[in-house]
Amino acid sequence: MSYLMFAARKLQLIREMNSKNYELTLIMEQHKDATRKVADFQEAQNAAKNQVNVWTAQYQGMGQRAAVAQLQSQYDLNNMDQQQRATLWNEAIRQGTLAGNQLAASVSSITENIMSAQNKAQLAKLNAQANTLELRQQHLQSELKVLEQEKGNLDKAEAEAVKTITPQFGLA
Repeated sequence: MSYLMFAARKLQLIREMNSKNYELTLIMEQHKDATRKVADFQEAQNAAKNQVNVWTAQYQGMGQRAAVAQLQSQYDLNNMDQQQRATLWNEAIRQGTLAGNQLAASVSSITENIMSAQNKAQLAKLNAQANTLELRQQHLQSELKVLEQEKGNLDKAEAEAVKTITPQFGLA
């Protein structure tokens, strides 16, 4: 009778171990998925940063064109000599370049701050999820270790039970 009880418990332990191993596999997959999602998010952020850089690169030209348009509206360039026209033109280009660069730097800075905050939030979320998964994984591994030890003890007890129920033949 004890042999059957040991065998039944052994089957129950094997089922529990298989269940815990399956859960461990799922946890590892969840961790991989979370890591992949963060990598995808960071890739999308880099693409957005590149797009912002394309836009901000145009701000210098826009500033120059605006400064030249303002210059042309304020002065009659046709009635000036070449030297005055060149001086005003160069000053307008310089101011337009400066204004465009300042605008580009401001937009880039704001965009970088927003994306940095988003990135920190995503990484904090991933770290929290990874910690939770890691704790669950450690818990499952310790439970598996206990179940494996119990299974080893059951194997020994089962072998002893087999010896006790096996009829003894021989010379006495």
